Amino acid sequence: MLPPYKVVIIDDDDLNIQLIKKQLSKYSIFEVIGIASNAPTGNCLITTLQPDLVFVDIQLVSTKSGLEFYRTLQNKIFWSMQVILCSHNTNVTSVAIKQNLFGLIIKPLQKIEFEFIITKYLSFKNDEVEEHKKQLKQYENLKTNSTSIHIASTTSVYILPLNSIGYCFYDNKSSPERWFIVETDKKKVPLKRKTNAETILATSSNFAQINKHLIINRDYLSKITNNKCLMLYPFNNEIVSFRITRRFLDLLRKSYISL
Repeated sequence: MLPPYKVVIIDDDDLNIQLIKKQLSKYSIFEVIGIASNAPTGNCLITTLQPDLVFVDIQLVSTKSGLEFYRTLQNKIFWSMQVILCSHNTNVTSVAIKQNLFGLIIKPLQKIEFEFIITKYLSFKNDEVEEHKKQLKQYENLKTNSTSIHIASTTSVYILPLNSIGYCFYDNKSSPERWFIVETDKKKVPLKRKTNAETILATSSNFAQINKHLIINRDYLSKITNNKCLMLYPFNNEIVSFRITRRFLDLLRKSYISL
C-alpha cells in the first residue's frame, strides 16, 4: 500500500485526538479518515474503511478496553494494518509487545515520542514495499517454472499449471458442499462433489493441508507465525484466514524434514 496512508483514531479523549491530528498534519502522506469514541463505532470504521494505521486508547468508554478491542479485531483484519496504543500508564509496554501491537504512545502525547513512532512506521512501510517487490519477482519466477496437473471440475477436466493454484477451500455453505480451487487471478473453480482432501493432496506434494477446510500450495507460503500461514503475492491479502491447526502444523513440519 502506497501513501497517502489512511488513519483511524479511536479515543474518547478530545485533546489526545486533536494532538494526534496536529502531529499527523505535518506529514502529507497521512489522511485521517475516521474518528470514533467507542469500540463498536471503531470496529465499524475499521472493517468498512480498512485503514493502514489505527490509534487506540487503552481506556475506551465502552464494554471493551483498547486491548480487548484489539484482540477481538485481529481475526477480522486481512490487510496490512498496524495499531498504536495510547495510554497514561507506562506499565502496559510489555503487554503491548506481547499482543503484537506496533507501538505505544504515553499520554499526554510528546512530540519527540510521536515523531519516533511515525519514523518507525514509515520505515516499516518501506520494508513492506520492498518485500512486495520481492514477492512479485518470486511470482514471476513461479510462472515460468511450473509443472501441470489435472483437475476435475464440475463441468470438465482442467490441465492447470501448478503455480496457477494458490489454495483450495471446502465450502460447506455451497449447495452441494464441495471443494474449490482458487487460481492466481482469484477465479474459484468448483471441484467434483466426491473430491476430498486426500484426492487433492495426492495430485501434488506441493499441496499441504493446514486445517479441515483449507489446503495451500506451498510455493505461495511465506512463513508460519502465531499459528497462521502468511501467503505470498497474490494471496497475501485474502479475506480467508489461513490459520493452521496443531495437527496439520506437525504434519507440515515433518514433511519439510522429509523433503
